[in-house]
Amino acid sequence: MKQLLFVTLMGIFGSATLSAQTLTFSDATNLVQASLDTLGAAGEIQVEWGVVNTTSSAVSVKARRNIIQEVPGSTNYFCWGVCYDETVNISSVSQTIQALDTNFTFYAHYLPHGNAGLTAIEYVFYLSTNSSDMTTNLVRYCVDSDCTLGVENNSTTPMLSMASANPLSGIGSIQYNLNAPSGKMEVFNLMGQSVGQYKLTNNRGFIVLDGADFASGQYVVAVTNSNGQRSTLPLMIQ
Repeated sequence: MKQLLFVTLMGIFGSATLSAQTLTFSDATNLVQASLDTLGAAGEIQVEWGVVNTTSSAVSVKARRNIIQEVPGSTNYFCWGVCYDETVNISSVSQTIQALDTNFTFYAHYLPHGNAGLTAIEYVFYLSTNSSDMTTNLVRYCVDSDCTLGVENNSTTPMLSMASANPLSGIGSIQYNLNAPSGKMEVFNLMGQSVGQYKLTNNRGFIVLDGADFASGQYVVAVTNSNGQRSTLPLMIQ
């Protein structure tokens, strides 16, 4: 069984950026500010950018959505060649990007449904043949709210961020803020199988883990607080 250390950490959490390898972005959006008065009850925010293949060979690319924090009552979904409903986090269809070409079929949709606040979503693009070859973009949807991620705001959703390199090789850590007195963490493989469940008794802190305790591949770290709210974070182990 994998051994994970839980250490209390007070402070403001930042987000870690994954290093781009084969892929990069064209005109990526990081922050969208809007008002409910302008959007209306049925208003929708849409952002888009190009995904660039920087190599001299064609590649097959998948997309993943990772919800860092979410305003209760809002919904969101994304399109990568085809559009997926709000329950889908990983595209089932890959997009082929030719050598030194740019794919413009990605669209991210956010619907506040009349709810103000900050939703932060990380979009991950990775090779179908090598999921550790990836690049990510974190988008903050700020609707009539403070736009500072990780600082005290109206959101009660748990927050997660990498405090070390991702993909992880060796010792690393994941920062969390439960926005509640207690909660739990689970680690899942991409088959949806739980490889561990851990009790969190501190409001905020960080999880120290050793990549050597995991088989190489892609995982999902999920944290659920005592209010039943949940956030996830993709984790790559080399």
